[in-house]
Amino acid sequence: MIHSVGFRFWFYPSLILFVLLLVQGATVGLTDDEAYYWVLAQKPALGYAFHPPAVAWLLAFVERIFSSFNFFTPTAGLVRLPAAFLAAGILGLALTWLKDTGVDSKDNFFCMAILVSFAGLFALSWMIVPDLPLFFGITLGFKYCWKVCSGSESGFDRAMIALGMTIAALSKYSGILAAGSAVLSILIWTKNSNRWRCIFWVLAGTAVGFLPALIWNFNHDWSSLLYQIRERHGDMDISFARYARFWLVEILLAGPVLMAAGIILLLKKGIRFGKEPSIYSYCLIWFLPAAAVFCFQPLFADFKPHWAFAAWWPLTMMLTWACAIGGKMIRLIGSIQAGYGIALVLLIISSTHFPLGSLAVEYVSGSVSDPKIDVTNDLYGWQDLKSFLEHKLGKEAFALPLVGSRYQTASQAAFNLRAAGAKGAQVTLLPRDIKARDEWPDFEVTDSTGPEWPRLAKPVLFVADNRYSSGPQFLSSKCEKIGRLEKQRWRYLAKWIDIWRCEPLRVN
Repeated sequence: MIHSVGFRFWFYPSLILFVLLLVQGATVGLTDDEAYYWVLAQKPALGYAFHPPAVAWLLAFVERIFSSFNFFTPTAGLVRLPAAFLAAGILGLALTWLKDTGVDSKDNFFCMAILVSFAGLFALSWMIVPDLPLFFGITLGFKYCWKVCSGSESGFDRAMIALGMTIAALSKYSGILAAGSAVLSILIWTKNSNRWRCIFWVLAGTAVGFLPALIWNFNHDWSSLLYQIRERHGDMDISFARYARFWLVEILLAGPVLMAAGIILLLKKGIRFGKEPSIYSYCLIWFLPAAAVFCFQPLFADFKPHWAFAAWWPLTMMLTWACAIGGKMIRLIGSIQAGYGIALVLLIISSTHFPLGSLAVEYVSGSVSDPKIDVTNDLYGWQDLKSFLEHKLGKEAFALPLVGSRYQTASQAAFNLRAAGAKGAQVTLLPRDIKARDEWPDFEVTDSTGPEWPRLAKPVLFVADNRYSSGPQFLSSKCEKIGRLEKQRWRYLAKWIDIWRCEPLRVN
């Protein structure tokens, strides 16, 4: 009976989330980055230009399963299938941890509402991105590290911590921060006889997770790691305006109630460390490493909002627990957070189906906005590329390789031509640097692959769009634009895609 109650506590909320995310993911086009991860999955490797290999391996695994069916072609729904599983798994792990810490079974959907109200995570968790396996690994480690610190250690618990660390490290380089939290927790609350054994499992899992990417970096002049350190975090240009923008975005996406109530609870109760872990002090340890990096990095360099979510997620779980076991006032706070966050989730998802951003800009400014301002426009337009090429070029449409100079345009072209049934289409990225050297096929259409623009040796098609609009700059070539594909959402321009035909110049 207890097992049945525990199963129902997490299973039905997770199943509902899985179905909703899968439906959403199957009904809109891929983002540029998702299309890129699909391209990477066509050639599984130990590492890639920007991230360790977890997402590409997941997509490759799913595609290998479904490719056994003769009718298989990649679709947005199948590409995003692992995302729905991972997001449902994250929710399920968080709910089982709450159940382990004394939350009553009748509060499972109340807890689900507060957890899912973290809109920055769950409003976009239908997209397959490295953050999903990262958060799955973090939550897995968080749940089982709590059991170890609470004195109910077993071999299975240690193995699950190691697995969580491996998944986190395979997903993003920032997975190392989860290992830091796990080691700190174990050092503070685990008995001496078990402490070093548990830490060994944390470090072993982390090492296994990082090993593929380290081998890849060793063979690629450490280019991926250096990119993360130098280009993403290292310009040291102090900007208080950017820092203020960071906090505004984080408060919006996490929720002002979550941020205020969570941080107050951490400061008030989390700093009281005892021999046994409290929920507040434990969540503080899992909050601090990510917060120490990503809550200060925007002061010195540009940021992406989701980088800091690793700090807000333990805050979300802590607030959920406090609301579930607390009195009327704290439950009211949880209800307000849930209402705000779920409304934001619905607004974000609705904007992927209706041009709400363009409508808002037109209402405020009185004029139609640049389609780049509304990022949901990026989900539209590329699905029509195959028919556009056939209309413009006829039989020659897929006889020539198609080249993009940005991974975003090349990836969208590669996925959408394949998804539309153009199995013979050849798509690659040129020029490319050492990070991307092995990620794309070489059709021998140029004298080199880069990083500078190469000399054209054979005719190619070239693709650009309104977000990455630079035209071809091949050496010793003649390029002629053959047309522009335009996609409308209601009365608004959502996307334009330009195609050129380039030929090498003949030398007399």
